[in-house]
Amino acid sequence: FALSNLDVEQTIRILTSLLFMKLVALFFVALLLSSNVGAQSLAISVDSRTQNNANNEFTIGSNKLTVGANYNSKTQDISRDLLTSANLSSSGVQITSSSGAVLLNADYAYPQQADPSLGVYVFNDGSFIVRDNISVFHFYDSYGEEIGTFNNRAGSPDGEAISEIVVSKTGQTIVFYNPKIILQGKPGSRAYVSASSTSGGTEFYFSNTNEIKRVEVSDNGAFIAIITDDNKVVMFDKYGNKLNEISYDRELEGASWSLDGMFLTVYSASRIGVYSVISGDRIASSTIRGKNNLLRATYFPEDEVVLGITGKKEGGELTGIEGHAISVKARKLARTEFSGKLGISSSIPISFERNRANSFTLNGLSKSLNFRASF
Repeated sequence: FALSNLDVEQTIRILTSLLFMKLVALFFVALLLSSNVGAQSLAISVDSRTQNNANNEFTIGSNKLTVGANYNSKTQDISRDLLTSANLSSSGVQITSSSGAVLLNADYAYPQQADPSLGVYVFNDGSFIVRDNISVFHFYDSYGEEIGTFNNRAGSPDGEAISEIVVSKTGQTIVFYNPKIILQGKPGSRAYVSASSTSGGTEFYFSNTNEIKRVEVSDNGAFIAIITDDNKVVMFDKYGNKLNEISYDRELEGASWSLDGMFLTVYSASRIGVYSVISGDRIASSTIRGKNNLLRATYFPEDEVVLGITGKKEGGELTGIEGHAISVKARKLARTEFSGKLGISSSIPISFERNRANSFTLNGLSKSLNFRASF
């Protein structure tokens, strides 16, 4: 059996054609794979306005706030718009602007004996509240005049923890709560909501079986979330009407509202869940495989993206920082490490804000970080 020259030439052409087709197929597979790899990414950079901040300097508006090592988060406070601060001492209450200018020196009858519950809370307009005697809140206007008092004491003979207060960014919704009340030997809790900084409001939550771990109020003041010690989250409107309740299967670290208040993001040390306020349905869930615990996570419905930040607190510094982005629509996750240490303060909340599509800024650390997600 022998092949003619014509048969050989035809065989060579066929083999060459098959080889070429295979190479083309491999090329497109490689292109597709490289496209998929590059399709999800997260870039993190320091915002130029905070580039030169030291770890104890925080940019507030156009000014820098220096947080000293002796900063006391109970007797010192910063307003939610980050433009006004208050300092409570034996001399009274001093209100200053973010530039350090003294706006007001107000009288306050400082207790003669040590009071572990002593605290101050300042509002955007310069009015403020002083807490003392475990559960008593004194209301002052922006001129330093006392205009009211609210006693949040539960009256349990078995005792109660120090009463706390949470304020919306607008200052229009205020929640007073007893995180722990001992009731017949068992822990309980309760919360009040108010629409003004002159009264204690009305009770909207009570439990005789659970403590309150955390309270989060949406920026617009429209919604309230209460996290209990059995890892349940109860959602209310600003009038105290219950909207939904969800149970989480992990130890919850915190929660955050979307800007419009229609979605609540809850997070444990390594897991994030996003829920609809109206229906209570879970719309997203993901495990974060970072080196450290989650410090903050927020959902942005405009982009269908969840952002998270993980890190380790060491005194007034944050180390091992990693950014995380999750596309709910594409069901993809991107993670990026940030080298170096940044300053962190208990008085300045960490929060994400949206700049434009898939572009965000993390505020609240000594240097603001810009996040750019791509999916």
